[in-house]
Amino acid sequence: MHAFRKLVGTELKVTVRDAPVALVAVIFPAAIVAIFGAIAKPGESSDPLKYFYQPMSLAMGIGVLSFSLMATEMATYREKGILRRLATTPVNPSRLLGAQLVTNLIIACAAVIAVVLLGSLAFGFPWPGDALAFLVTIVLSLGALLGIGTFIAAVAPASRVATGIGVGFYFVNLVLGGIFVPKEQLPAALSNIGDYSPLGAMLAALRQAWAGHWPMPLHLIVLGVCAVLFGGLAIKLFRWE
Repeated sequence: MHAFRKLVGTELKVTVRDAPVALVAVIFPAAIVAIFGAIAKPGESSDPLKYFYQPMSLAMGIGVLSFSLMATEMATYREKGILRRLATTPVNPSRLLGAQLVTNLIIACAAVIAVVLLGSLAFGFPWPGDALAFLVTIVLSLGALLGIGTFIAAVAPASRVATGIGVGFYFVNLVLGGIFVPKEQLPAALSNIGDYSPLGAMLAALRQAWAGHWPMPLHLIVLGVCAVLFGGLAIKLFRWE
């Protein structure tokens, strides 16, 4: 356990020193909330779309952290031979992947706190209406998105491959998940497909929780399945080189 804590501490220091990671994962979603807060003035509005902006910003920020930044960093380790050298030490794949997962989980939680506090205190966005539903959704969403990112990191042979897979998957989710355009304005077929995408399920469940309702079981199931499936595959298929 002591060795794992040291590994997490090292990974966290490396990640925090990488300014783009902090910028994209934490500042980017907070900036989106600030921009839409200044434009939409949610404190004075009864439009149900006021429950859209904070979930949307979290889906975008945590999505790019998981699918692109984390996956690319681990693939870079493999490309530079760092993982091959670690293979000669007692550090096993599950411990290394666990340290990466915990590190990015801390960053993702910082993004959640920043978005909720900034949006509600500074711009009048509503607080999550159902606290339990919000917490359950956040836990499942982080498990799903970081699980997928860990899977990409585990199997991508090079940083360019990881970036290509992650960015491609990210933008497909943005389109299908109702993030670029709210799902109410999407064609019915695309909206239905988006319910089965991780970012789409996350966004829909968070919107329900923010509005004070329990999310649809479908969205929670999608997130849970993604977390278990891709997390397990990441450990099973991990390659040192």
